[in-house]
Amino acid sequence: MLDGSSVGSSHQVLALPIAEIIKDDTPIDFLKIDVEGLDLLALESTYPLFEKRLVRSAMLEFGPTCRWQMMAELTAGPGETVPNAREHALKVMAT
Repeated sequence: MLDGSSVGSSHQVLALPIAEIIKDDTPIDFLKIDVEGLDLLALESTYPLFEKRLVRSAMLEFGPTCRWQMMAELTAGPGETVPNAREHALKVMAT
């Protein structure tokens, strides 16, 4: 679960890797990811789909890079080392 907060309230959001939601080998004509700051995590969770060549085309919307580090820190587990989000993003996009 990811804990999120906004002005005056907080909530929990169930976060599942995309490849766990799409479990069969059905081809995906178009995959769009727009998850407001968690784009890299979502993209990483699709690796199994791309490795199986199930995705024909994809569109990924990235927010400003200044938010990447903040989101990496918010989603890190207790005691987990948070990588430099910008460097990590470049590695993810290069694979």
